[in-house]
Amino acid sequence: MTNTQTVIPGESAGWRRRFGIQKKKAITEVVDKDSKSKSGDITLHQGQYVFLLTDTAKDFTNERTITIGEGAQVDIFLCYFGSGNVITRNHFKIKADSRISERVIFFATGEQQFSFDEKYEFTGKNAKGEFVINGLVSDNAKSGCAGNIIINTGASGTDARLEMSSYILGLSGGSVPKSGVEPKISHARSEMVPSLEIKNNEVKASHAAKTHNLSGDELFYLSSRGLAPAEAKRLFIEGLFLEFVKNIDSKDVREKILTISKKRYE
Repeated sequence: MTNTQTVIPGESAGWRRRFGIQKKKAITEVVDKDSKSKSGDITLHQGQYVFLLTDTAKDFTNERTITIGEGAQVDIFLCYFGSGNVITRNHFKIKADSRISERVIFFATGEQQFSFDEKYEFTGKNAKGEFVINGLVSDNAKSGCAGNIIINTGASGTDARLEMSSYILGLSGGSVPKSGVEPKISHARSEMVPSLEIKNNEVKASHAAKTHNLSGDELFYLSSRGLAPAEAKRLFIEGLFLEFVKNIDSKDVREKILTISKKRYE
């Protein structure tokens, strides 16, 4: 079951069920219970789409097609926590003269398995897309993320970029074991796999992926200012989430994301 809040100010319930956005409206979808189903497909035209999987959803499986309408200008924010296994598949179909900006963040802890697969299919001319994915993995959690930019033959003038980053945090909390106590070992793993499938020569397309072990080198600047490793990690995590939420219109959703992210590591 899902507990979904869909908010499109000023529109009827029938319109909300179609998940369309016009005149810079916004959709906010919050899932806080288990769900194993194919969600309704979405067509977006203007405004924001925000999806949040909270930390009370144990297992989540989702598959969805997201169509970006011709001439659309859309900002998408996808945030995943969960407390069990998460599997999500999104297929974007991006039409002519549209602009899409997508930001994704996930935080996997404990024994979680996180699987994320997105396809960005450009079907019309002169569309632009920027896709940025950031992931945090701690304890014994494992994540696998794939992103594929597909530019069809009729999509000349496309400008697309995909950036993927994951951060291995070690154990939650970053605490130091007491003397004489054997420290626990983190077995967190993360994999980021970007790809391009280009069928038109008159385009711009690029991708980048990196995985960081968030330890000495990554935290050197903060540690050199006298911060303990655990505090430096906390500030780094807060910085990632603050950057993610800063352009989300809903204050309630911004605060909910920040609250859950803090509980994940403290």
